[in-house]
Amino acid sequence: MQFYFQQYKKNWYPKLFLGACVAVSITIPYPTIVYNNIATILLGFLWLTSGDAWLGYKNYFRGYLVAALLFYICYVYGVSYSANGLEAGIDLERKIPLLLFPLILLSAKEQLTPQLIFWVLLSFVLTCIFLFLLCIANAYMVYIYSQSLDYFFYHDLSIVLNLHAIYFSMHLAFALLILLYWAYFHSKNWRMWQWTMMSLGSLILSLGLLLLGGRIVQGALVIILMGFVTYSVYQQPRYRWYILLATFVLMVLTVGIVLSSETLKKRFTELTEKGLVFDAQKNNASGWTLRQAKWRCAMEIWQQNFWWGVGTGDVQDNLQKCYEKNNFWGHVFRFNTHNQYLETAVALGLIGLLILLSYLGIIFYEAVAQKNTLLLSLITLLSVSFITEAMLNRQKAIVLMAFFVSLLLSYASNSSPSNQPQ
Repeated sequence: MQFYFQQYKKNWYPKLFLGACVAVSITIPYPTIVYNNIATILLGFLWLTSGDAWLGYKNYFRGYLVAALLFYICYVYGVSYSANGLEAGIDLERKIPLLLFPLILLSAKEQLTPQLIFWVLLSFVLTCIFLFLLCIANAYMVYIYSQSLDYFFYHDLSIVLNLHAIYFSMHLAFALLILLYWAYFHSKNWRMWQWTMMSLGSLILSLGLLLLGGRIVQGALVIILMGFVTYSVYQQPRYRWYILLATFVLMVLTVGIVLSSETLKKRFTELTEKGLVFDAQKNNASGWTLRQAKWRCAMEIWQQNFWWGVGTGDVQDNLQKCYEKNNFWGHVFRFNTHNQYLETAVALGLIGLLILLSYLGIIFYEAVAQKNTLLLSLITLLSVSFITEAMLNRQKAIVLMAFFVSLLLSYASNSSPSNQPQ
C-alpha cells in the first residue's frame, strides 16, 4: 500500500494538483460560482489525501496565515453578539477561502513549480479575455437589433455574465498586470509571435477596462503603473526617455478615448458632485453620490459601536434602519457600505479594522521583502479597490484575493532567490 501511495504522490498527484489549481483559476472570473466551489473542494480533497496538510505544518507559522486566522476569528467572535445569526453564518461560510487557500498553498512546497505558476496565471488571463470578447459579442448583437450603444459600457456590458462591472474590471486588471509582468521580467528570449500575442491581449484587456468604466480599478492601475514607471526609470536609466515618452503617449490616448465617449466622460465628471440630491426638481444620483450617502450611514453606525461593531451578521440590518431614518431609498436595493474598510469597521469595530489593516500590511511587507512585483501589484489593486467596494462581501473577490495572494506568496517563499518572481 505504501508503494502505491508513493507512486501516486510522485506521478499523479502533481498533475492532479496542477489541474485543480488551473480549474480554480479558470472559474474565478466565470459567471457561475458553483464551478469554482467544485474546483476548490477538489483542490482541498487532493491536499488532505496527499499528506501535505500534515507534512507541511511548519509553514503554517507565517505572519500572513496568522493574520488571516485572526481576521477570521474576529468574524467568528462577531457571531456571538449578532442578532441575525443566519446572515452571520452565511458570511462566515463565504470567508472560508481566506483560511483554506493559505493552508493548502503554504504547505504545498513541492507542487509550486514555475510551470504550475505559469499555467495557472495563463489560464486566468485567457479566461478573462474570452469572457470580455463574449461581452463584446453580446453587445454587438444587441446593437444590431436596437441600434443602442449602451451595452458596450459599464454594467450593461457585463450583464451577459451576470457579473458586476467593478468585479469584472478587477479580474481584467489583474490579467493585464500578469501580461505586463511577463513582458518586463520574462521576455528576454521571446519570439515575435509571443510579443504579438502579449500586445494583442494587453490591448483587449485595456479596452475592457475602459469600457467597463470601473474608476477605482482604473485609479489603482494608474498608481501601480506610475510606481512601475518610476522603478523602471531608476533601474534602466539608458531607456529613461523612451519609457517616459511611452507613458505620456499612453496617457494622452487614454484621456482622448474617455473624452470622445459621452458615457465614459460622464463617469468621471460626476465625481465633482457633492452630496446626494434626489427630488422632483433635481436628481444627481450616481455611483459617487450614492456612495457618499452610504458612507455617511456607515460612519454613523460605527461611531455608535466603535470598539467591537454591530456583529458579523448585523451590518446590513443596521444600514437598512439608517437609510430609512435618513429618507434614503437605498434600503429598497439593500445597498452595502461600498467600502471594505467601513464594512469591517461597522461589523467588527476598531479592533477588526486594525486586524484587516495588519493583514494587508503583512502582505505588502512580504511582497516588498521578497521583491515580488506581481504580488505587490495585486495587493495594491485590492487595497485601493477596497475604498469604494465592500469586496469581502462577494465570494468571487474573496477567492481572487485568497487564491492568488496565497499562490504568489507561497511560491516566492518556497523558491530559491534566483527563481522568485521579480
